[in-house]
Amino acid sequence: MSEKKTLPDINEANRIFWKEHDPMTVYPESIVGATTALEMYDTHGHGRFIWQAYQHFRAAEKHWPAYKKNLEDYTRQATGVSAPTVNDGVINALRDRVMSLIDGVFDDLLKLRGTSDDTGNQAIKRALKIDGRKAPVNSVARATDTQIVESMMTMYRHLASLQERYKGGRSQMPGPPPSSAKHIERIVARQTGAGMSKIDAVWRAYLANGQYAGYCRELVDHCKRVDKELRTVRCPRPKTRKRSPARPSADHVWRTTIKKT
Repeated sequence: MSEKKTLPDINEANRIFWKEHDPMTVYPESIVGATTALEMYDTHGHGRFIWQAYQHFRAAEKHWPAYKKNLEDYTRQATGVSAPTVNDGVINALRDRVMSLIDGVFDDLLKLRGTSDDTGNQAIKRALKIDGRKAPVNSVARATDTQIVESMMTMYRHLASLQERYKGGRSQMPGPPPSSAKHIERIVARQTGAGMSKIDAVWRAYLANGQYAGYCRELVDHCKRVDKELRTVRCPRPKTRKRSPARPSADHVWRTTIKKT
């Protein structure tokens, strides 16, 4: 007979579980935070967005090894297919983009060293507030077809792991994770900077005759099949019994408190 777990044991097990699976949440959030900061920089040209992107990138780089290992294990368990190694093209492209911007900041500051008058101070402020129109080549030009394919494969692996967690009751999401192709392409567009039309064309061409086209098609079909299963399962709501008020009895009359006059 199994031993009944106490509340502290359950809490400790939950802490261990979330500690082990924390990179599965922190890494994607950090990638999204960094790409959002870069988009804000491209729009407004303010230097503070560069430092925000750098902070998010450092968090993503810290959790990348654990995220990569967990994602490969989840994919192998969920699909039963021997998956290729998760590529680091997304984080490498993000590193190149962030570090090139930081190098530009320091180059401008080195040119202004030794200035202590008001004109020099204003020039330093302008250097820290880099003009977005003069920024280095953005990630749109860096997003090659290989990086787009690697990002799509990574997102589908991540979707398979989220579906497995939701199916096993280990997810806190209110519903099944979104699995539409447009949703995944939108995430990849934010990561790589490429347009959704280009991403869709590159991904379709790779599914037709790519190196791992068979594996990718199996992964996509698996995600679609599991999503259909998750959305057809209805969670039964607990039925509550209607309670009617108790009828007064004779004892109720005798139990009433008698006030002294």
